[in-house]
Amino acid sequence: MPVLNTNKFVSIKSKNCIIVPEVISYIYKNTDIKNSSTAVVIDTYKKTQYIPLLKAIGCRISNILENLSCIKKASEELINDGKVRKVLYSYLNLLSTQQEIKSNGLYDMVKQLPIFPIRTSSGVRYEFYSNNIYTHDTKISDKNFKILETKILDYKSAQDIVGPNYRINELIQEVYDSIYQKNLIAYIESNRTDEEIAIYVLNEYKNNSENFNKCHNTLKGMISEIPMKFVNGNYHKGNKFVNNKKLILSGETIKNLVVSDDFVNLAKYLGCSDILDIHYDDIDFQLKSISDTDIEDFQNEFTYGMEILEGLIRNEIITDKQIEKFHLQYFFSKTDYNYSYEEFQVRKLLI
Repeated sequence: MPVLNTNKFVSIKSKNCIIVPEVISYIYKNTDIKNSSTAVVIDTYKKTQYIPLLKAIGCRISNILENLSCIKKASEELINDGKVRKVLYSYLNLLSTQQEIKSNGLYDMVKQLPIFPIRTSSGVRYEFYSNNIYTHDTKISDKNFKILETKILDYKSAQDIVGPNYRINELIQEVYDSIYQKNLIAYIESNRTDEEIAIYVLNEYKNNSENFNKCHNTLKGMISEIPMKFVNGNYHKGNKFVNNKKLILSGETIKNLVVSDDFVNLAKYLGCSDILDIHYDDIDFQLKSISDTDIEDFQNEFTYGMEILEGLIRNEIITDKQIEKFHLQYFFSKTDYNYSYEEFQVRKLLI
């Protein structure tokens, strides 16, 4: 019997002889990969009609694990060869091959073969299976999903190769929208810096509005988790407001609550309210002290400015000196709260 890749012949009685699939024969013939077992590979390349006879006289068929291991070694080198691909896909789709893969629990090994053609903007790239591979007639792969090039490997064949426990789905619009939203939220909740996240979200808002708009309600519900840039130059999460009237607000506390001009439209889109309408509880960061300019801001234009000042006094953030300087002793006492905020409004009119 002829030995693959040699001019030698062996007797079935003298050697442990095996028969390999056509794709394995091609690999042994066209690469430096050699049979790693002690058995002799009988040359059946393009002579498959003799396989039943060879089996009958004692040659064994190479097992599925040996074949997949060989394919894995050679796939990156040979997958761009159309002839090899055709033979490889045919072998993996054989019912007998599928049964062996299933009975030996080798679908995970098949998934790791870089044999799935992925349509990209720069051509076809061959990759191993992942759960973000989809089919679509016209779309090309991007950072959120991969598109199977079904002109090279049709959907049914690809699905049969990955097995019944994994799916390659069609990229319908609902799936696309769900993928986009999932990845956007994952980016927001990642451990990247606040600046990186803020710039990414702003770019999506400006440059990918069609998809971004479909996440509107979800993003509004997590507005405090989305970092933005504030007028003091810092990036952070938490409560945020816009300065609709373009008032000159000098206090550092206020500057840490008002978003910068670059983020105003995004903040409004996500439902952020005007800085002049904040309540004391909207200041969601710890204050140990407050500047005179902040007190002046709160005294002048803020709808709930007196409520904010009352809270600052109650929590001993405004000093006695500031209470005296800004005449706050007429309204509040740090030790006596015998009247309500509504009573204060009446009292204010009488002063």
